[in-house]
Amino acid sequence: MPLFQYQCADCGRDQEILVRGNESPVCLACRSALLKKQISRPAALIGGSAAPMGCGAESCCRIDGGSCMN
Repeated sequence: MPLFQYQCADCGRDQEILVRGNESPVCLACRSALLKKQISRPAALIGGSAAPMGCGAESCCRIDGGSCMN
């Protein structure tokens, strides 16, 4: 089941929401249905488990695995 990143047009909260089938997501804070889908970074599979790909900032990410040190 996909997990999507949304921003609420009413309260401005950024959140990840699990969307099943034909469900319409609502804001977890204010229950508004006015959500804008955001672009999110996919998880990479490393050794059979999902791991973050890092934030991409040179100041905090290691080159060897791309994981964020902050």
